[in-house]
Amino acid sequence: MTRKNPTELLKNLSQQLKPLNAPQDLVLIGLAGSTKTLANKRSDGTGPEFIRIRGTGIRYPKDSVIKWLERSTIPTERG
Repeated sequence: MTRKNPTELLKNLSQQLKPLNAPQDLVLIGLAGSTKTLANKRSDGTGPEFIRIRGTGIRYPKDSVIKWLERSTIPTERG
């Protein structure tokens, strides 16, 4: 099995993201286990930056999701 490097994975995920993503969108592409998890991350400040749109709800801008993923990436040691 070939492993993809983190940059390649982020690029692939970036192509799946919309300009503004609902919490369900992030769950569907596998970036969170549930919308409740994302709500908890919003509450404790560990999730991606978000905007609240009146009448529509929470949306995550694409750039915010990518930055959140980059901050969450942990490099592996080669040895």
